[in-house]
Amino acid sequence: GEIWSSPVVGQDGTVYIGVTDGNLLAVNPKGKVLWAFKIAEEIFGAPAIGQDNTIYFGSADGRLYAVKPDGKLKWKFQAKSAIHSSPCVDSKGIVYFGSYDGKLYALRSTDGKLQWGYQTDGPIMTSSPAIGSDGTVYVGSWDKKLHAITQDGKLKWTQKTADHIVSSPAIAPDGMVYFGSGDYYLFAMKPEGKAVWSFGTRYLLDASPLIAPNGNIYVGSEDAKFYALRPDGHVAWTFDALY
Repeated sequence: GEIWSSPVVGQDGTVYIGVTDGNLLAVNPKGKVLWAFKIAEEIFGAPAIGQDNTIYFGSADGRLYAVKPDGKLKWKFQAKSAIHSSPCVDSKGIVYFGSYDGKLYALRSTDGKLQWGYQTDGPIMTSSPAIGSDGTVYVGSWDKKLHAITQDGKLKWTQKTADHIVSSPAIAPDGMVYFGSGDYYLFAMKPEGKAVWSFGTRYLLDASPLIAPNGNIYVGSEDAKFYALRPDGHVAWTFDALY
């Protein structure tokens, strides 16, 4: 199978990676496969690891799986459509993930029980949810909006863009939220929902930004450029990634 998923590393150094042949692999630091958890459909998103070392991942079969560190199934939850993004887990043990059915789900990590579902107006494709320090959950949707949702599943605010959002939001230590849009722009939002600035590239900005310790924001665009932006939205430098 192909590997579209990013790896994640557990506290003991075990590496977990999803494969399109339906295997979640656990690999030790020396490269030995410890176990493989097999399902019927592809795995595209990266897994997430909970505080108790449970591994959570979604699949094209529309299920979110919780797997114990020994490779045995803990529980599974059926959404209404495929899951291509990555889940995340908050400090209270709630697992959040988006689905092609347009819904952001919140599940209890102990048993997979649904706590709430928040419906957007388009598929949530590869935009993975991010959790702010106050518990707000941010996720992008094909409905052209970034959604900010409270811990109990209520809408806090949305930021509309001119095209789809498959970029995963990134949250800075000061609470600023950064995300890309298919309208070519990177957006910088205050946690209360105020747009501070937007930076235009020359093509689709479907990649997810990364925030450096100095506050700079790094992101690549389909205009074949890699951008380093300062927190005020000005360019620190760019790198041309020629085709």
